[in-house]
Amino acid sequence: MTTATGRPRTRLSPEHRRAEIVTAAAEVALREGLECITLRRVAAAVHVRPGLISHYFSEVDALVAAAFAHATNGESQILFPADDTRSVDRRVVTLLDGVLSPDAADFSRLWMSARIVSRHNAALRAVVTAQEETNRHQLIQLIRAGVEGGTFACTTIERSALLIFILLDATTTYVNKDVTEVTDLVGTLLFDTTERELGVPAGTLRSLSAQLAPAGLAATTSP
Repeated sequence: MTTATGRPRTRLSPEHRRAEIVTAAAEVALREGLECITLRRVAAAVHVRPGLISHYFSEVDALVAAAFAHATNGESQILFPADDTRSVDRRVVTLLDGVLSPDAADFSRLWMSARIVSRHNAALRAVVTAQEETNRHQLIQLIRAGVEGGTFACTTIERSALLIFILLDATTTYVNKDVTEVTDLVGTLLFDTTERELGVPAGTLRSLSAQLAPAGLAATTSP
């Protein structure tokens, strides 16, 4: 049996085929935006006929939601690595630096796209909400561990986590600008606010950021 492009089709289990389709859709989303996901576009990416895609996803809205979930799960694993044994302050700096990094631009555009497309896609809206809650919960747990260990002196953990994520989301506003503009406009405010909310001396996290990644974006936010 051959594909729509004439290539021999590799027989995959339904689980592997579905995963292949979702992965391809997520790659389209990151490169081009969620609005560019179509059954035909994804079929071309995996070298099959559009009918096979519709066998697994009868509606493109469901494929868009699955693609976003796949992509942002990967992002979450980068920002909140599983079994991370580093100190909590280093893990917070990794989060801040990760979002400010030029490498995060595609994810920032993805989130911006998702919030627009989800207005008319209930399945995507549910995934966006769930991923936001998951990320915020992970930051809450990280801050709580820092408080219990004496690294942070935060008395309003959930409020502080929400405020930090609001500022992190603000970086998407500047995603199409030169990356240095993002740092100038958001980076300093983000680090200053996080230090204040976590109850650590001013400059503590920015100094640690400079030590961990001297050439990184966050290092340039220091006075």
